[in-house]
Amino acid sequence: MTKNHLKRIAVPKTWKLERKQNRYITRAYPGAHQLGYALALSVVMRNLIKCVKTRKEAKYVLTNTQVLIDGSRVQDDKTPVGFMDVITFTQTNESFRLVLDTFGCLKAIAIKPEEKKKKPSRIFGKTIVARKKTQLNMDDGRNIFVDKDEYKVGDTLVLEIPGQKISERLPLEKGMLIYLVAGKHIGAVGKLADISGTKITVKTDKENFETLKEYAFVIGKEKPCIALESK
Repeated sequence: MTKNHLKRIAVPKTWKLERKQNRYITRAYPGAHQLGYALALSVVMRNLIKCVKTRKEAKYVLTNTQVLIDGSRVQDDKTPVGFMDVITFTQTNESFRLVLDTFGCLKAIAIKPEEKKKKPSRIFGKTIVARKKTQLNMDDGRNIFVDKDEYKVGDTLVLEIPGQKISERLPLEKGMLIYLVAGKHIGAVGKLADISGTKITVKTDKENFETLKEYAFVIGKEKPCIALESK
């Protein structure tokens, strides 16, 4: 049985929270994201976006106004909000995206209105299903069916939300712009200079370094397809 709360002292390092401010923190329901890469919606509203002061206020807002996650309305304050998810407050017409900072912590950044329907998602697996269709398994829990299998594990798909229409494919290959989502250089953005087995070489303005291929999240060609800092 999933616990309703976590002790603050034991929360994942990716949660940018004061560990000794209170004893407990609301735990999100299990979902598509790993525990370390998702927070309960009320925690995001109170601690990251800071649009409410208490969980009670968050519940009131969710019940009485339209709050969307990836374009779909949610009303439960324990709904998990994870990496690259978009939160929209329709009453104020404000949207925020969860990304990682250079310390590896989740943060909410304000995004422009034209970005709120754009969601990059990485392919982590593929399955052949009935009638030889291909099912793409995405890292945010989505499953997308495609007729033509031209996609590879590690590629990023830019989706139009709340639907799952693929607007752009960003392949994991040399020359692409990548965002590191784990490892020593988490949160860094650089060019993919080389791929060798399970390792890659990344080139940034400051240095070149080697890291694991699985840490790479492709975000564009010459420039990021989304903002990584507040507008």
